[in-house]
Amino acid sequence: MNQHMNREELKKMTHNRTTKKAKMPQLTHRSWLVPGLILTAMILISCNGDDQQHGKTSKMNHSAQSITTGDTLMLDTQASSLGWWASKVTGAHSGSVAIAGGYTVFQNGKLTGGEVVVQMNTLTNEDIESAEWNAKLVNHLKNADFFNVEQFPTAVLTLTQVTPIEPGQYQATGDLTIKGITHSVTFPLTVEQQSGIWHGTGETTLDRTLWDIRYHSGKFFQDLGDKVIFDDFKLNFNLKTQTKTAV
Repeated sequence: MNQHMNREELKKMTHNRTTKKAKMPQLTHRSWLVPGLILTAMILISCNGDDQQHGKTSKMNHSAQSITTGDTLMLDTQASSLGWWASKVTGAHSGSVAIAGGYTVFQNGKLTGGEVVVQMNTLTNEDIESAEWNAKLVNHLKNADFFNVEQFPTAVLTLTQVTPIEPGQYQATGDLTIKGITHSVTFPLTVEQQSGIWHGTGETTLDRTLWDIRYHSGKFFQDLGDKVIFDDFKLNFNLKTQTKTAV
């Protein structure tokens, strides 16, 4: 996807998101939950936002230019990454999901908003060496038991608030939408600026059942034994912005 997608294109990507919940089929022995997201996402744009708030400063140097009223910085989708980790009684798996696009908005040198879009059909597994079992897990995670990527191709995090905690450390809050369901999430961020580019990293833990991903959840099903898939999953993100760019 084009790194330079503009704000209108991002809105079009998410315009048809529905709040309809997906039904949960049956899972294979090797399949289980992946972070959708998401996300998040998730999560990603907020990271850049925190950089803006870093040290409570109202000035930012991007290619020798200061961020002023109404400036927007796009995410560098090729340089950014979103990883996931989830576990069940018998083990754990990890992988990644591609960032489709995103932006941050600044007013008078301060972050006021932003958004990150995650392309759910790019979900991968990185710990299963067998091509056959790897494909089985990934395909199951993409179907209606989990993220139903055919009906819900994107997950979106919209930044709503960034609070500085100490130099380089922030608390971000945003609306995370997965499978057409939106919940507010709050997570810590570490941010820094290098050569006019904002770089944000962090990790957060989410409860998959909040987004109607209930397959083999001990919270909703009994007598699962060692087939239980734990509700909490982790997302880790490494985000970078492009230099100052018009939207």
